[in-house]
Amino acid sequence: MDLGCTDLKRESKTATHSEPDAARSSTRLTLLGWIVLSMLALSMLVQMWASIRQLSVTSDEIDHLHAGYRYLQCGDFGWNPEHPPLLKMVAALPLLGMHVNDPVANACGLTTSRELDFRYGHIFTFANPQSMLLMARMAASIFAIMLLITTYLFARELFDVQVAMFAAAMVAFEPNLLGHGSLVTTDVAAAFGYLLATFALWRYLKQPTILRACALGVAIGLALATKYSTLVLIVLLPLLTVLLGVTKTDGGKRGVSPRLSGIAAAMLIAIGVLWACYGFRYAARPNAAPAWSNDGSSLAHGVLATKVIPSIENFRLLPQAYLAGLQDVTIGSELGRPAFLLGQDYLGGRWYYFPTAALIKSTVALLLSVFLSFAAHKYWRERRRELLFLWGPVLIFMLASANSGMNIGIRHVFPVLPFLAIFGAAGIWNLKWNRKAVRATVAILVLANIVTCLRAFPDYISYANELWGGPGNVYKYLADSNADWGQAQIAARNYIEQTKATPCITIRTYYSANADYGIPCEDISPMNKRILPRYFSGTIVVSSSVVDGIANGVDDAFAWSRINCARMFKGLKPKATIGGSALLVYEGTFDLSPIIADQYVARIGKTGDIHEPAAVAQQAKLALEIDPSNLLGRYRLCQAYAYLGNFEGAKAECPTVYQMMQSNPYVSPAEKGDFLRSLIANGMMPPSTLVP
Repeated sequence: MDLGCTDLKRESKTATHSEPDAARSSTRLTLLGWIVLSMLALSMLVQMWASIRQLSVTSDEIDHLHAGYRYLQCGDFGWNPEHPPLLKMVAALPLLGMHVNDPVANACGLTTSRELDFRYGHIFTFANPQSMLLMARMAASIFAIMLLITTYLFARELFDVQVAMFAAAMVAFEPNLLGHGSLVTTDVAAAFGYLLATFALWRYLKQPTILRACALGVAIGLALATKYSTLVLIVLLPLLTVLLGVTKTDGGKRGVSPRLSGIAAAMLIAIGVLWACYGFRYAARPNAAPAWSNDGSSLAHGVLATKVIPSIENFRLLPQAYLAGLQDVTIGSELGRPAFLLGQDYLGGRWYYFPTAALIKSTVALLLSVFLSFAAHKYWRERRRELLFLWGPVLIFMLASANSGMNIGIRHVFPVLPFLAIFGAAGIWNLKWNRKAVRATVAILVLANIVTCLRAFPDYISYANELWGGPGNVYKYLADSNADWGQAQIAARNYIEQTKATPCITIRTYYSANADYGIPCEDISPMNKRILPRYFSGTIVVSSSVVDGIANGVDDAFAWSRINCARMFKGLKPKATIGGSALLVYEGTFDLSPIIADQYVARIGKTGDIHEPAAVAQQAKLALEIDPSNLLGRYRLCQAYAYLGNFEGAKAECPTVYQMMQSNPYVSPAEKGDFLRSLIANGMMPPSTLVP
């Protein structure tokens, strides 16, 4: 009895002492977590700010920064309404305390369009010193840091401090996030908003209070004000709530209906936050001038663009600029953009584009962490609620992206990255391995991410993982903002100066010109007024997107011509790559026929309106003498003959155009069908050609 009592007293004494020890251990771990998070945030800022000093302005930054300045200057949301305003306004805030040289007279309320947006944005950006862009980029980086902090907090709430530190480390050393995190662009901001809203929903469902419902509404509103892709939250949040109730993963303690009512109230708060970002004003422009309109609106057929958005506009339920931008994005996705994947050019979207791009652009460490996490299947069976909140947002967003006709960059699916990082971290940390093995695995994966970042610096934008050959080879598989987004002009100038590679010419895709950065080469494009000699001997520095065949078109209304320049470099190996593989360097003697032909076609006019058919025919013939394979030149000649009443000429040219359309990846089936029906109607091809 005495022994029993003695043992009981000892156990009681041990338990009493263990509680303070556990509390102290938890406090130390929490403190360690905040220290690690602070170090990760600092390292992230150092990496981003060190890289952006070496980058030229990217395509969308020209437009976003100028638009953000106009929002703050005079509340003119008619500039660049194709993206919500939050990121742009935050980035433009430093400009209010700077001396800004404003070269655009009477900009507030000025009639504008997408083309004019970029043109005025270019003028505005280069009328001011590089320090203006640098300050704006530093302000924009707040969203990347908030993404890191939210990842840590969400992982800690779902699991524990150790998992949170691991997940945060994977985010802090993620090259794609580092490449875009300090740009005046919306993608990282959207990732932050998407994660924040999901985190807020978790906290609300865990303890449904009025305060947490309000916090959820604010989080949703901030997300909607970053990018239109975050509208997925309208489906995601109720769906997660219903699934929790149906699968009883919440223990069945509360009904679904009251929670859905709370989410509905949060959505109303979100709409209020969105209105606040637009200054609580419906009109896009302060002087009630017409809003920026989409030139392709007449081509739209989808219900969202033609029915839903106009109905919302009639009732003024959302700001005019927000609706104009939403319609623009919807139409753009419906019509599709030229794309490039694994060596293939195509128009529109492919469901496998973003998963494939993720395999190429994600770090090997992140991919391995996700793969290894699935091995902890027993752990995840006990964490179904957490699993739903990690994979639900990933699957819903990827399904929505699979329907997009704009396969132009991994940046469009950034919102899934933090969820994958948390999933990988939690699964690995809870593997049924020896603890030393688990800790070693975590250390190796984090170290691998650090090493890949150091190797990629400063060319994070064109990053590809080691399995695909690194940044210097990404152009072989992906294009557009995956490789060249206009960021390598400073690097190109440095290369030309160091190698003395003259004579030289450059072929670009974006608005920055050689004169902007002092590049000592002739800048050629189809829009050049000076017709070039047919043959050139020397160095060509060309955008990898041009080589991949998705850019440098002469007419925004026709993607057909964008394949032309690619023929000049087919089968050639570049001497060097610049900016990862943003720009490719070739040396030798080149036949510039495809570009010269495009220059002649460009003189006809961008819209293709035939006002002087004889002049159009003359320019088209000059183009075809140089390059008989120029599809757009033949199309213009076909048009001109038809307007001139030259039936024999049209009958000779127009069927050839149709045959050339069959091998051009950018001619849509609808365009082929419409053209064929017009040929049959005008007796240029037999009716039997039309296949039912």
